[in-house]
Amino acid sequence: MEDLRVTVIAPFCAGQQPLAWLEEIGAIAEMAGVTLRVVGGADVTRARAARGLHDPADVVIWSGHGTEAGLLLADGTCVNGKWLATQAKCAAPRLLVAAACGSAVTDVHLSSIAGAVSKAGVNAVGFPLRADDRAAATYNIELIRALAAGADVGTAHEVALDSAAAQHPLTAVGITLTPALTNGYRAIMLRLDALEAGQRRLESRLDEIAARLGK
Repeated sequence: MEDLRVTVIAPFCAGQQPLAWLEEIGAIAEMAGVTLRVVGGADVTRARAARGLHDPADVVIWSGHGTEAGLLLADGTCVNGKWLATQAKCAAPRLLVAAACGSAVTDVHLSSIAGAVSKAGVNAVGFPLRADDRAAATYNIELIRALAAGADVGTAHEVALDSAAAQHPLTAVGITLTPALTNGYRAIMLRLDALEAGQRRLESRLDEIAARLGK
């Protein structure tokens, strides 16, 4: 079984309470069957976050602070749900976790960050308006552990939720999984990858035959 590819985007925002994402990243990095890529620190701008979201991944975790305007970047600006959804669907991950306060909460237009990602064809997890940092870390760690062990998204969500609830019941109540409404982007990309791999194997075989005939 191939490694589970995980991308963690973790902006450090000056003036905001430091998050426990270093501990979270360390725990995920030590897991068997996981390949981790981190886009984190005080230089996570809109451009750098977009580049991270474009890289192929099975799971994307945005570990940061949220406001009414969206997800905070290191430079103090925000990205909203539509922006996140547009960038995330480029790599078509199995799941995107918006581990930030309010990412599951709907605005006056009855739209949420997780909902926007779901509409783009990506399964999404959102958090309540007041989310405990430790609860988010526990959820993320156990989610990745379950997925790496072969669990499907729904089962992994339940396992992670149970772990978070045991330690932080108030936050766990508001962590929600919103299934992709038009789940198809990932299947298309996997099909294209398979076709390209097959073409490369065919070309390699033809080169071998041509080399033998040329002798």
